[in-house]
Amino acid sequence: MAVSWISISFLLTVCCYSSSAIISPVDASRITPRVRVESGELSGGVDYTLTTNRPFYSFLGIPYASPPVHKNRFKEAQPVKQWVGVWNATIPGSDCIGLEQGSFKVVGQEDCLYLNVYTPKLPQEGLLDGGLMNVIVYLHGEAFQYGSGIGHTPHYLLEGGDDVVFVTINYRLGPLGFASTGDDILPGNNGLKDQVAALKWVQRNIAAFGGNPGAVMLAGTSAGGVSVHYHLVSPMSLGLFNRAIASSGSAYCPWGYTENVVQKTKQLAEYLGCPTYYSKDTVKCLRSRPAFIVSETLKNFLVIV
Repeated sequence: MAVSWISISFLLTVCCYSSSAIISPVDASRITPRVRVESGELSGGVDYTLTTNRPFYSFLGIPYASPPVHKNRFKEAQPVKQWVGVWNATIPGSDCIGLEQGSFKVVGQEDCLYLNVYTPKLPQEGLLDGGLMNVIVYLHGEAFQYGSGIGHTPHYLLEGGDDVVFVTINYRLGPLGFASTGDDILPGNNGLKDQVAALKWVQRNIAAFGGNPGAVMLAGTSAGGVSVHYHLVSPMSLGLFNRAIASSGSAYCPWGYTENVVQKTKQLAEYLGCPTYYSKDTVKCLRSRPAFIVSETLKNFLVIV
């Protein structure tokens, strides 16, 4: 995989290119943008950059996997089902449930595998690959404990007139994203596997938003930067992006992984009154416990390496 390491200032100015083969959002305030992806049709909205008031389209709360609840808790992200009608993509999806630093309050919901797509232009039908825009997929930080993609938007990124499709995602956090029994019952790292599922969704669907699946930059800060570093060396991520920025975090950060995760998962199970001898029984019991109780129990479930 060819990887480019570039500065944020460079990213904001020259990483994208313009194309005359894409519809300009004229009279954008009167348009309800619609895009069809593999699971159905989306109805989005229009937003504007902060100083130049440049319009761009936003599609929020797009499901990229089935809700990781009930029997899907602790499983790898499952395919999203087709929906009937038009999906309202003007409402953000829920943050993934996690333990907020400082307050140590549980925030978010377990049903959280959503992403957001922002694009300055929408493609004409039959647009050639040469006219598609570069794509940035951004991974949020907050120590793998809380946070979401919705707080990161392109209101500054698109100011200069460069054309880029910007994607942010939610992924599972804390014990729900990184617990492991050390075997095939619960291998672990589902939070990172969620990111892989989102990157695969981008490969399959981003052209519908004018994005080039062959020109994807993966970027992240803090825990997002750690994640980017893991994806650079993971065979699961091969071919899903071809540029990367890891800011304020790398796989070498001591806070970016969990030691003795199997033992910590057993401690979690014991605290919640679950058996620990057989992994199957442990996971079955943990699935029966309320998500907010699972999330608030331990404060240091990070990535398993």
